[in-house]
Amino acid sequence: HSDARQADRTAAADEAAAARLAERVGAIEGSVGVEYRELVAEITRLRGRVKEIERERSGLLSTDRELRVRLGTLEAQRHTATEQRDQAVLDRDAAAARFRHLWGGWLPADARLDTGTAVPETTTAALETARGVASSLPSVRHEAKDLRAAEARVSDQLRDTEEALAGRADLSFDADEDIRVLTASVDGRRMGIAEFADQVRSERDQARTHLTDAERDLFDRTLTGDTRRQLAARIRQAQELVDTMNRRLEQVRTASRVRVHLQWRMDPRLPPGTREARDLLLRDPAGLGEKERDALHRFFRERIDEAREADTAAGWEHQLLEVLDYTKWHRFVVNLDRDDGQGWRPVTKRVHGALSGGEKAIVLHLPLFAAAAAHYRSAPHAPRLILLDEVFVGVDAVNRGQLLELLAAFDLDLVLTSDHEWCTYAELDGIAIHQLLTGSDDDAVTTVRFTWDGRAFAAADGTGGGTSAGDGDDAAG
Repeated sequence: HSDARQADRTAAADEAAAARLAERVGAIEGSVGVEYRELVAEITRLRGRVKEIERERSGLLSTDRELRVRLGTLEAQRHTATEQRDQAVLDRDAAAARFRHLWGGWLPADARLDTGTAVPETTTAALETARGVASSLPSVRHEAKDLRAAEARVSDQLRDTEEALAGRADLSFDADEDIRVLTASVDGRRMGIAEFADQVRSERDQARTHLTDAERDLFDRTLTGDTRRQLAARIRQAQELVDTMNRRLEQVRTASRVRVHLQWRMDPRLPPGTREARDLLLRDPAGLGEKERDALHRFFRERIDEAREADTAAGWEHQLLEVLDYTKWHRFVVNLDRDDGQGWRPVTKRVHGALSGGEKAIVLHLPLFAAAAAHYRSAPHAPRLILLDEVFVGVDAVNRGQLLELLAAFDLDLVLTSDHEWCTYAELDGIAIHQLLTGSDDDAVTTVRFTWDGRAFAAADGTGGGTSAGDGDDAAG
């Protein structure tokens, strides 16, 4: 109980002390009043503002660091841009100077550019002129390999041109820094290749249009003398030969009514005026008017110039003789008539492919026989040999006789080999036949000779052999 009493006393003392403190606080609060409370509120507000300012300060410091980094980057870029600008100015000035140098040389004329503009003196003028030139050129970008290949082609052409000029001029393909310029030196004067080409072209045109008295005299003697008469005679003879061959070819018609005809006509690939010149040559020169003679002169002059450019003959007279080669004016065309109402038409791959095997062989053989006969006419006393291996394969017996008759009409000497053909046809008036025989025990080969006179078949000893001898393994006649 003593502890409880002690606790009561202590509690009472504490309550008394608290009461005294409360009275004192109340007294203090009463003395401070409203101003104190306002001051506390202001201090609280200022403390909040301080925190806000601290946050703003932290953000500004971060922004400052970023701006410093960006400023350093921009400064480096400014320095680089300044160097690039300075280098660009140097490059621009160098390019303008280079352009002025090239524009004042042979390159613009060689490139067929408008050279009426004077050499620009200032950088601005040079750049404006260069832009104008660039806009007039095709916008094609060439790779380095293409440029090297083009340069190699120019070098090759340069060597060929120097050979053709034969000392007329000295050509040079010299380097000018990053480009190479082609120039020519004529009589000690250096010029661009375009000027040189114009000069050569002008000389060529003058040579073409200028007919000297000697050349005109040679023309007149050629076109009115023996040369013209011989040429006209050769052309007429050639046409007569073609007509004769066609008359003989018309005698051969296959069982399916196929005929072959040769046409000797002017080559359509020849220059204009060739047919007119040919017709004028066939006329009497006394009946030619001045315009017609001039047409002949002009035609042959053009052909001679072509011969000169092709370098196919040495002298002027030789060039004229080459031009007068009438065989080059014409071409042979093989025509075919199938008796189907369509008339004659050229033998093309398609037409020939539509024929039977025998008809194909006939269509190919007939023109060859005619050509061989025409060739042998230049040497009428020489042997007129025609050698055929495995003759007339696929051709029926009727057409074989017609082909042999045609060979006899062309007066050709036939030598043939076959394992089945003995040529015992009524259309053939004579042939010697050798049958090859081999023994069964050795490699020896012997022959047995037979003859055919158009009516009868006989062995070499004069005994009749009959047509059954055609059953031999090999025959030659």
